[in-house]
Amino acid sequence: MHYSISIALKYLRTKRRRGFISRVTAIAIVVIGFVAVVAWGLSFVFPGRALYLQVGAMLGTMMAANVLFVIIPAQRKLVEAKERGVAPDPVHGRQGKQRSVHNNYFTLPVLFTMISNHSPMTWAHPRAWLILVAILLIAAFVRHFFNLRHKGRTAWAIPVSALVATAALALAIAPAPPVLTSSPPFAEVQAIVAQRCASCHADTPTQEGFTVAPLGVQLDTPERIRAHAQKIHAQAVATRAMPIGNLTGMTDAERAQLAAWVAAGAPAR
Repeated sequence: MHYSISIALKYLRTKRRRGFISRVTAIAIVVIGFVAVVAWGLSFVFPGRALYLQVGAMLGTMMAANVLFVIIPAQRKLVEAKERGVAPDPVHGRQGKQRSVHNNYFTLPVLFTMISNHSPMTWAHPRAWLILVAILLIAAFVRHFFNLRHKGRTAWAIPVSALVATAALALAIAPAPPVLTSSPPFAEVQAIVAQRCASCHADTPTQEGFTVAPLGVQLDTPERIRAHAQKIHAQAVATRAMPIGNLTGMTDAERAQLAAWVAAGAPAR
C-alpha cells in the first residue's frame, strides 16, 4: 500500500509541475483515494458497522501520528531555535502546519464514524463503503466552510451544496418500502423471530458473545414479540440493522412478512 501511494504521489507531482493541479489538491486526491480503497477492501472483511469504526480508527490514528511524529517535534525544534537565538528553519513550521491542516479536515469525518453506530441506514446499506466515502467527503467539505470563515470569507454556497448533497444521499439510501402482503399468521412471525432474533434477545441468549439481551429487549415469548413489534420493524425491516451482520441469515421474504404483520397492527393470531 505504501508503494502504491508513493507511485500515486510521484504521478501527481508530475502533473503539478506541468501546472495541472496544486500540491494541496494532489495530496487531497491521494488521501481520498487511499481511504476509498481501504474502505472498499474492508467491506469484504467486516460488516458495515465494524467497517465504519475501523475506518474511523484508521483516520484517528493518522491524526495522532501527525501530532506525535510531526507537529510536536516541529514545535520543539522551533522552540529550541528560539532559545539558541538563531533563525528557525521554516521547513519545520511548514510541515507542522501541513499536518495540522490534515487533522483539521479529518475532524468531522472522524466524529461521524464515532457516532455512526446510531445511523444503521448508512452502514447497513449493501454499498456501505461507498456511502461512508460520500459522507466523509461531505463532512470535510463542511469543515472547509468553517476554515474559510475563520479567514474572513463566508462561502454560503458550501453549506447549501453540502445540504443538497446530504439530502440526495439520504434519498438514495432510503430503504424501499416493502411489498406488503396479507398479514401472516402469528405462528409464522413467532417462528421467524425465534430462529433469527431470539438467539440474542432472550432471557438466556444462546448466541456466542452475549450474556444478556441487547438493550434488555427480549423476544422469546409471544407477549414480548408483540410488545416490541415496532422495534422489530425498525431494526429488521426499515434499517435492516438486525440481526447484527445478519448472522442468523434473515431473508428478504421474512423481513417482508414481519413488515406485513406490523402493518396489520401486530395481531396475536
